[in-house]
Amino acid sequence: MIMSKLSPRLVETPTSINNDNDYEAFVNSLREQSIGENERVTVPFDGSSRELVYCDFTASGRSVSAIEEFITTTVCPTYANTHSLASATARQTMKYREEARDKVREYFNCTKDDSVIFCGAGATGAITKFVEIMCRSRVFATQDSRKGRRRAVLIIDPVAHHSSVLPFRELALKYPLVRVTRSRAGETDSSSRSSDMDVTAFNRHHHDFAVPVVVLSACSNVTGARLDIPTVSTLIHQYDGIAAWDLAAIAAHNKVDMNPSSHPSGYIDFAFVSPHKLLGGPGTSGILLCKQKHQTNAVPAVCGGGVVLHVSRRGHQYLDNLEEREEAGTPDILGCIRTGAVYYLHMIVGIERIAIAEQKMAHDLVNRIRANSKVHVVGPRDRSHCAGIISFNILYNQYLHYNFVSAVLNDLFGIQARGGCACAGPYGHAVLGVDCGSAERFEEALGMLCLVRAVFRKLSGDKPYEIFKPGFVRVGVHFTMTQEEVDFVADAILWIADNGWKLLPSYTFKIMSGEWYHMKRDECQTLR
Repeated sequence: MIMSKLSPRLVETPTSINNDNDYEAFVNSLREQSIGENERVTVPFDGSSRELVYCDFTASGRSVSAIEEFITTTVCPTYANTHSLASATARQTMKYREEARDKVREYFNCTKDDSVIFCGAGATGAITKFVEIMCRSRVFATQDSRKGRRRAVLIIDPVAHHSSVLPFRELALKYPLVRVTRSRAGETDSSSRSSDMDVTAFNRHHHDFAVPVVVLSACSNVTGARLDIPTVSTLIHQYDGIAAWDLAAIAAHNKVDMNPSSHPSGYIDFAFVSPHKLLGGPGTSGILLCKQKHQTNAVPAVCGGGVVLHVSRRGHQYLDNLEEREEAGTPDILGCIRTGAVYYLHMIVGIERIAIAEQKMAHDLVNRIRANSKVHVVGPRDRSHCAGIISFNILYNQYLHYNFVSAVLNDLFGIQARGGCACAGPYGHAVLGVDCGSAERFEEALGMLCLVRAVFRKLSGDKPYEIFKPGFVRVGVHFTMTQEEVDFVADAILWIADNGWKLLPSYTFKIMSGEWYHMKRDECQTLR
């Protein structure tokens, strides 16, 4: 009802798109309303400018004017705190926020047995909330198997983003009986991930006294390799495990179903969601989706205002509502409402149509750049199970530095890409062929260089020399891109593969940050 006020700002369209003409018209409208669509990047070589081509949706989406106008002109005039229903503005704002929650619920096919919890800082905030809920539920605490209680054992996917790895490494230090292992799933290709999981072998020996808590990335943010969520979740549930999924890299590109009807046991127990990666997503709130049966914590993950029913001098009582009790304090109300609007927008487009369009774009782009032997695309050769996320390096003698290639893409072509390890260091090492011994030598070398810098230059040694870190260039396709833009990106990569080395004398780098930049660039000037 409330979100219907958003529709006229998007385009005159039905609640869903029924044919190719409707789809093209709507996507064209979204493209025109993408804020920054006509932005230009200054070329440092001659001071001219290039039209910006945004290829970093894997990191973050871009704002859409229709959603921002909806927030500004419809939501903000009646904005109020949602911790009270005494005023008309508070009631109106509460309705907006709860409808936003319903849109999220609809997008992921959540049932009455699922909680939709707004968490703030993307999937990272959701994972933090998950850990706190599980800890307060005493899932990770020491348990006595002689009393028939099973302790949790964490199994972590090596494909995982740092946000899905580091909290559990720290958890293992806090609770000694929690063993963090790595599944072999997905280290080289997507096809082996569901059949080669440590959870199977582990439970043959430990099923009687341990419950596996399996934390997996539904999609690699490096290669785009996807897992079959229902199939893998079914496998985990066969051993009474808990299936926790990081959806940050997949939810904008492919359908994710919390309760797939085709796989009754393939449901998701916990899901970590980053809406900011979707079109219209900047300024949205992170989301934790979870089965309410796991919310056995008597005390909320975060205690504060808005989660209590009653507080007296001697005691207090928390809310029974399992969603509201995990959202302490005044939430990012506008971010939550914006989140609902973003998912409403994507439901109009249709996630299946988005997946088909991006699959074709990625196929065309990869096939073109792979034709040049100097372009090394990382990840599986067969990309039929990959999202439109493409990482590569360019061979010249050894390799052109990934940040140099990213800089040239920006400076010469206006293409917004990303260089580095994409916050997935362990998996990045795997796909680049950096074994554990080599990774340790990299770390030792970085530490030694910091020490040498501190001793001989009398500067602080607390900053590493990131120029030496291994990495790659990452680009991503998006359903709002035109075929001309996809071809332009391919042309640019191929040009750099053949000619990029010639520009090396015009560039320099910062040894600490690893950033490469043209020597004539005004560092204060980023656009225009």
